[in-house]
Amino acid sequence: MIRGQDYLVSAGRGILDMNNEPIGTFTDRITAEFDRYGPRVIKIEPLDRRSFTITFDKPVYRLEVELSGFEFEVELHGRGAIVESVNRSFATGQSYRLRIWAEGEGGTSSETQTLKFTSSGAPPQVEEVRAATSHLVLVEFDRPVEKSSATRVENYRFTNRDTEESFYPSRVEYDPVTFTAKLTLPANKALTDTRYLLQVRRVEDLAGNSMDEETYRFIGVDTVPPLVYLPPLTNNKSYLLVLVDEVSPETDYLYGEPGALERNVYVKVSIDGELAAVGQAGSDGSLEKLVLGDLSGSHTVTLKLIDGAGNYAISTRTYNFR
Repeated sequence: MIRGQDYLVSAGRGILDMNNEPIGTFTDRITAEFDRYGPRVIKIEPLDRRSFTITFDKPVYRLEVELSGFEFEVELHGRGAIVESVNRSFATGQSYRLRIWAEGEGGTSSETQTLKFTSSGAPPQVEEVRAATSHLVLVEFDRPVEKSSATRVENYRFTNRDTEESFYPSRVEYDPVTFTAKLTLPANKALTDTRYLLQVRRVEDLAGNSMDEETYRFIGVDTVPPLVYLPPLTNNKSYLLVLVDEVSPETDYLYGEPGALERNVYVKVSIDGELAAVGQAGSDGSLEKLVLGDLSGSHTVTLKLIDGAGNYAISTRTYNFR
């Protein structure tokens, strides 16, 4: 159906009643409309002592929130909105009756909702810790927390279970909508596919309750591609990775000294777009000889490295073989 289009609808033809007699046919004209009701509030939650979020069941284009004695600024985010009081703070342990008017898909709506700032003596808890990338870890709390305490890098300490090395994030950002701290790791501290511990402490909720030090376990992810390069055609060991151009015997090959490649990385070599050889680096990063055949003249060599996590990198270079 097309919105706003008129349609003729008939019902009842061929339907029998309890006495096995046909019922009459009902015919009427309708106009196709969809979701005639406006956005409705699904939930409303405090963020801090001056702001809260409202989540609707559909996108909102315009929003007005009224509460006696308060002035609000509204920031719309599709089905959600962040509402901030610009003239006063909310009190912990109090409830507030808000008048909410919204315009969005389906029209407009007006309703009254209660915003509660509960008082609790229990500190906030971490609900989930997960690695988003090799340099980003997400820490989700069970309630809104104070941004100033949630973004202190010294409140988060990582430990690699295998090496027992400890380090701190270089930067922390806090998302008040999802109660999530986003921990960015230093450039030289990329996570690998192994076990880590994260110690979290001194993060406070809106009531001022502070976390004691708690330890959480998670598995890192490796999203960093291996370092790849093709050396010049030197026939010597000036480089750890060596491409050899032989004249006699007429067999050219590629090999690597220890440290030439990422350890255990898979290797594919193509000549002019055609796969010529495959191999795997050793645990020390060395590469056994990969025979490429008898090459002469100009050829394009492509080296592709794939690590155990599926990350890959490619290097291409054109050589003039003897």
